[in-house]
Amino acid sequence: MGIFSNFVKSIKESLFGKAQDISEKKQLKPSNKPQEKASAQLISDQKKIDKILVEQTRSDTPIKETKVEVTPVKKTGRDPYFLQIGLDFGTSYTKCICRDIMTNKAWVHHYSRSIDKERPFLIPSLVIVKENKIFHAEDTKSHYPLNGLFHLKNALVLAANGDIDNPQLFTYRNAIKLKNKDQLPSFIATCAVYYLAGVIGEIKSQIKLRFKGFGELPEDYIAINMAIPVDNAQDRRISRLFNIVLCEAWGLSGELSGLSYMDITKLVSLIKNYRSENKNSSNNGCFIYPEVSANVQGFIRSRVSSPGVYLFSDAGGGTVDQSVFIFTREDGIEHLHYLAGQVLPLGSSQIENRIAQKCGDSGCKFLELWR
Repeated sequence: MGIFSNFVKSIKESLFGKAQDISEKKQLKPSNKPQEKASAQLISDQKKIDKILVEQTRSDTPIKETKVEVTPVKKTGRDPYFLQIGLDFGTSYTKCICRDIMTNKAWVHHYSRSIDKERPFLIPSLVIVKENKIFHAEDTKSHYPLNGLFHLKNALVLAANGDIDNPQLFTYRNAIKLKNKDQLPSFIATCAVYYLAGVIGEIKSQIKLRFKGFGELPEDYIAINMAIPVDNAQDRRISRLFNIVLCEAWGLSGELSGLSYMDITKLVSLIKNYRSENKNSSNNGCFIYPEVSANVQGFIRSRVSSPGVYLFSDAGGGTVDQSVFIFTREDGIEHLHYLAGQVLPLGSSQIENRIAQKCGDSGCKFLELWR
C-alpha cells in the first residue's frame, strides 16, 4: 500500500505542477480556450485517480459473507381445503351434510354403524349405558334399545333449565348411581359429549379419506355448524350448554371416535382434564345456529320461492319448531326478517311418552311397543 501511495502522490504532484505552469503561461497569453482545456484535463485525471483509489480500497477490504438459511417450502400442488360440517342434532336422529366450500359441492354422511340400507344417513341420537360403561347404539332401527339413554337433545335442554325431576329423564336417573340428583345435568352433558365426539370423529375420518393429504397445508380447515331449535338458540342458558358440549366433543373427537365402549369414570376424568387444559382457548371452528335456518335457507334458494310472509313448522321427534318471517328479494339478494319463533313440545315421541306416564311404565320395551 506504501508503494502505491507514493505512486499516486507523484502523479498528483506532476499534474498539479503542470497545471500551475499552464496557468502561469495563461497569464502571459490571455486566452480562455487553453485554460478551459487544461481544467478539463485536470478534472478528468482527478476522476481517474479517485477510481483507482476506490478499486484499491475495495480489493484490500475483506467482505464478510452472511449466510441466510432458507427453509424449503413443501409444494403440494393444490389449494387449501376448506370444509364445513352441517350437523342436525335431532331428537330421535342426527343427520349430517358435508360441504367443500372451495368447489361448493356437498354430500350426505353415511353412518358406519347403520344397518338400515334405505336410510344409512340416520344416526340415532342416543347412547347405551350398562355396568358403568357407555356405548354407541348398534341397532339403528330401534328408538328405545335396552339400557338406552335416548333423546339426548331434549335431555340437554332439561339439564340446562334445571328440570331434573322431569319424567323424560327417568332412564337417565336410573342408568347410574349418583351421589345426589344435582349431578344429573353433568352426567347428561357427559353422555352428550361422548355421543357427539364419536359422530364427529367418524365424519372427520371420512373427510380425510375423501381429501387426500388433508392437513399437509397449515391453511387446511374444517368447521362445524350444529343446529338446535330456534327457541333454544335464543335462550342463553341452553345455547351456552350446547356450545360447551359441541366444543368439548370437537376437541375430543380424535380420542373418543371408533371406540366400542368406554368406562364412564375414565370418560369423566378425560373431559375434566380437557376442560382444565383448554379453559382459556376458543374453538373458532364450532358454531351453533337455529335449526329452522337450514329449512328456510333451502326454501329461499329454491325455484319455487317468492317474496312474502311465511310460517314454517318443523315437526320432529321431540318438538315442533315454528317461525314466522318475511322474505324479500332486492337486486338478486335475499333478505329475511324473523317476526316470531317458538318450540312446542308436540313431537312424535310425545305420544309414547305420555302413554307411558299414564300407564306408569317408562321402560324401553313399553316405549318401543307404542312407537
